[in-house]
Amino acid sequence: MTLCTSAQTHNWFAALVLLAIAACGHKDTPARDASVPRDLASPDLAPDLPCGHRLTLCGDTCVNLETDDANCGACGRACLNGQPCSGGSCDCICQQGLTCCRGTCLDLDRDNTSCGACDLACDSGQLCVDGACVDGCQLGLTSCALQCVDTLDDPFNCGACGNVCPTDSVCSSGACTTSCGPSLTLCNSQCTNLETALLNCGVCGCACAAGRVCAAGHCTCSCQAGLSACARSAGSDCPSCDCVDLATDTSNCGACDVACPTGATCVNGVCK
Repeated sequence: MTLCTSAQTHNWFAALVLLAIAACGHKDTPARDASVPRDLASPDLAPDLPCGHRLTLCGDTCVNLETDDANCGACGRACLNGQPCSGGSCDCICQQGLTCCRGTCLDLDRDNTSCGACDLACDSGQLCVDGACVDGCQLGLTSCALQCVDTLDDPFNCGACGNVCPTDSVCSSGACTTSCGPSLTLCNSQCTNLETALLNCGVCGCACAAGRVCAAGHCTCSCQAGLSACARSAGSDCPSCDCVDLATDTSNCGACDVACPTGATCVNGVCK
C-alpha cells in the first residue's frame, strides 16, 4: 500500500514539473505581416521557414529577388513590358543604337538626361549632340524637345518637331512614306542622304562632330581664318578632320600630319 502511494505521488510530481516547464517556455507570438519580406538566408530564420538559401518570402511564395520578374529587387516590384529581372533590376530590351539606363532605352548621343553615359545630364540650356553637351544644335539640325534632330529623316520629328511617322512607314525628305526616295538609304528607320546627313555621313551611324559638315559623304571642317583642315582617322569608315594652326601645331607643323620630334616645338611651321 505504501509503495503504491509513493508511485502515485511521484507521477503527480512529474506531471506538475512538465506543466511548469511548458508554461515558462510559452510566449505569445504576434502574427507576421505577410507583405514584409523575410530573408530566408538568415540562419536564425532557417529552422521554421520552407525556403532555401538566397530566397525571400514574398507573401506565401519563396522567390529570388535577383531574378524574379514579378518581385525584382523587392516584393511586389514587377518588371513591365517584358523586361527581364537581372541583379535585382529590370533590364531593357533595346534596339540597336540605344542603351538601357535605369530600365529605359535611351539614345546616349542625343538624350539630355544621359548624354554620352547613363545619368550624365546636360546643364540647363545645353543640348546633347553626339554624346556631348553643347550650347545649341550644329548647322543642319533642329532642336526638338531638347534634342538635336534632322527633321528630314527623323521618324519622330519628320518635317517638324513632334510629327511621328506610323510604325509601318519611314521619314524621307521630311515626309512620312512607305519607302525611301531616290539616292536615300535606310538607316535605323530613317531615310538618309549619306552624302550630306550629319548623323549618317558616308555610312549609317557615322555622325559628324560639332562644328563639322558632311560633304560628299565625308565629315569636313569649316575652319575659321588662319586655321587649316587636317584629316583625322583617315582610312576608317567614319573619317573626320580637325582645324589646326600649321604654324604652331606640333602634330601638324607646316603641313598636315607633319609631327615634331618629342620635346620639340613648332615655330612658324618649323620644328625646333
